[in-house]
Order: sequence, then structure tokens, then C-alpha cells
Amino acid sequence: MPGSSNAERRAAARRRLGFHVERIAFRSSHTTQIIASVRYVAAPADVTDIAEVGRHYEPRHDDYPRTAATRYAGLRVSAFLDGMSVFGIRHGHQSVMEVELRQAEDMVNSLRHIARKLAAQLGPYYLGNIPGGADSYTRHLLAVADAIGADFFTHNGPHGTGPRLTVGADDIVPVIGAMLDYPAHN
Repeated sequence: MPGSSNAERRAAARRRLGFHVERIAFRSSHTTQIIASVRYVAAPADVTDIAEVGRHYEPRHDDYPRTAATRYAGLRVSAFLDGMSVFGIRHGHQSVMEVELRQAEDMVNSLRHIARKLAAQLGPYYLGNIPGGADSYTRHLLAVADAIGADFFTHNGPHGTGPRLTVGADDIVPVIGAMLDYPAHN
């Protein structure tokens, strides 16, 4: 963007962020997880077909042009479910087998950014560990969403079979509650 200021370039690189929340049962290991993965709303610079502007995409490290969403590629907030128990609540980047230096730097920077924001929100006693429980997962997801500036959530209903819906923070709380109450091994 010749002739534009740094602030204009930064504003153009920003993307509206959100999370797609889903419940996944792994039959091979008999485990169930609830996973929220980062999504962004496509801008005209992101797509070749103008009809795709406004659609939700998962950011990738190789996206060009690089955007603010790129640093959150592969970021997830997840927990394990066992019957009515929720445990192993955490946030981090999806496992990768091969990573380049720029990707590793993006991952570290995004995790440090989130840790600083969570420490500011939760006080000096935040050590990165989250107690189990359905309320804890929802609170942690909303805290991470706030830390990265995510303002929407998409889901396909509590059982994952409905149309994709986009909602705000207040409306995702009962959906997550229903996902967590659904029998773990469906």
C-alpha cells in the first residue's frame, strides 16, 4: 500500500476474530473433546472470489498477505469429557509435526500475549492451570476470546448436526452447556 501510513496498514491487516466450537468423539480412543478453534472473517484481500468476503476461515501460517489473524493459526481452547466430568482444560496451538521459525515465533508470541492478558484478568494467582468443570471451560474460553479480541462464536448446535450459527459471548454459554451435558460417547 504505497503512500499509506503504518496505522492504515495495521488496520487493513486486522481481521475480525472468533471461535468455532464443536464436540468431537474419538471412537478409536473412546474419548470426547470440546474444541474451540480460531476463525476470522474474510476481507476482500483474503479471497479471489468476492462472494467469499464475510465467510469464516481458519487462519493458516502460510496465509498471504500476513494478517493479525495469522499469529493465531491453529490456536484452540480444548477440554476432555468423561461422562459429566470436564478436565484437561487448556489453550494452545494444535500439534504440528513441522514448523518454520516464523510459525514458532507467532505461536510463542500469541501464547505470551494470551498469558499476559489472562494474568491481568485473573490476577496475580493465575499460574496457567485451570480447574476442571463445565463452568471453568466456558469461563476459560471467554477469557481467551477476550484476550485475543474475538467477538463471535460459531457452532452447529449442541449435537453438531444443525446449520452453522454465529452468536455472541452471551449466546454461546448455553450452547456449550448443552454440548457438555450431551452423553459423552455418542
